[in-house]
Parts: sequence; structure tokens; C-alpha cells
Amino acid sequence: MKQEKVAGRVFYIFAFIFLVIATWAGFYYHGDIHSIVPYSHVVIPTIHIISCLFAFVCIIKPIYPFNFIVCLIESSLTILTGDEILGVFLFYAGIIIFCLHGEVSTKKKITISIFFAFHCLTILLSYTHGWMKTMITFGSSLFMAAFFLWIYSILKERLSCFLPSKVTHNTTVGFKQPGSELKLSDYGLTERQINLVLDYIYNNISYKELGEKYALSHSLVKKEFNEVFQIFNVSKIEELYILLLQYQLKR
Repeated sequence: MKQEKVAGRVFYIFAFIFLVIATWAGFYYHGDIHSIVPYSHVVIPTIHIISCLFAFVCIIKPIYPFNFIVCLIESSLTILTGDEILGVFLFYAGIIIFCLHGEVSTKKKITISIFFAFHCLTILLSYTHGWMKTMITFGSSLFMAAFFLWIYSILKERLSCFLPSKVTHNTTVGFKQPGSELKLSDYGLTERQINLVLDYIYNNISYKELGEKYALSHSLVKKEFNEVFQIFNVSKIEELYILLLQYQLKR
């Protein structure tokens, strides 16, 4: 978890540096966006500056959806100003960030389709750079989409073996679509068990810390979780964590 945060911070630092350079370049280079957006000499640097601020905030504390918004905004801007391939890459980088925040549910698939339609519209608006270049951009976008889906399918296939069978073939919540809402009270959990589970899943609080927070003995916390394990047909806390993390937990 710590390594992930450090790697993310390094990424945002370089993103900020890139955006500072883009902001500086935006004062001198506007591409052909002036035929689509009036006052492009003001609009382009302003958008870059806003993206810079978002990236700087994420260096201090990564905030979703700032990172996702920056990728989509900069994607459209770079496509319209002539850096089509970079713009296509930024679009799919944003989509990957969007997908990393929870399981790809049906609702998310619809949202991604809307984003993709907007992405295609942006590519069409780059006709001022020549229709041949626009067609190459479309081809590049479809290629990257196919490439990322291919990599995703390979990783999903190869990493699935690391998931416990009680998670992949869970008989308690197996009928629910990953990414959908899951009400813990529907499964007969007590109010105390719900509090313990939510704190553990979302705040990464240990048994000892949970006991101190709710004035419970360590053995009682373990007893409560053992009952939850039986309800969700899992053997240990790691399996419960992987299982429930797939859903939007509600009381």
C-alpha cells in the first residue's frame, strides 16, 4: 500500500512537470483550435493551468476524480491542438484510472461508452489538421482500445488463479453483479457487525484497533467476524475482504 502511494506521488510529480511545460507551450502554440473555440490563446493556457492545479493537489493528496478529469480534459485539448496520438493515450489513461476505482459494472460500461462517443467527436473536430490525420487518429484510438482490452483479458485470466474459490464461486452473493450495491443488513448482520465490517474494509483497521474503537475485547471482535465468515461462506478475513471489495457496501 505504501509503495503504491509513493509510485502514485512520483507519477503526479511528473504529470505536474508535463502540464507546466504544456502551459508554457500553450501561450505560443494553439494549433488550429481557433477555428473551433474562440479566444483559444486564452482558453488553452487557462485549461492547462487548471489541470496543473489539479495535478499539484494530487501530489499532496491523490483525489479521485481530479486525476481522471485531468486526463480527459488534456486528451481533448491535445487532440484539437495537433498532438493526436498523445491525446488518444491520455484518453485511455483516464479510462484506466476510471476503471481502477471499483469493478467495471454495467453502469460504468454505459459511462465509458458516453466518454468514448465524446472522444470520437473530439477526433472528428480535429478535421482542421486534415482528414487523413483524422483517420489516422481514429485508427490509433481503435488500436489502443483493442490493445488494452487484450492486456486486460490476459491479466484477468492469469490472475484469477490467485483468487480463492470461495470468492470466485461464492454461493451467498454469487448472483449479484460486481460493482452493484450490496446491503449488509439484507444478510442478517447485526449493527455491530456492520460497523466492524465497514471499518475493516474501508479503513483497514485491525482487530485490535476495532476492539479499542468499539470498546470490545479482542476475542469478541474475532467472534463477530467468525459469524460474518459463516454468513458469507468464507474461511478467513482475507477472503471476506476480497469478496466484499467488489461491491458498493451499504448498511
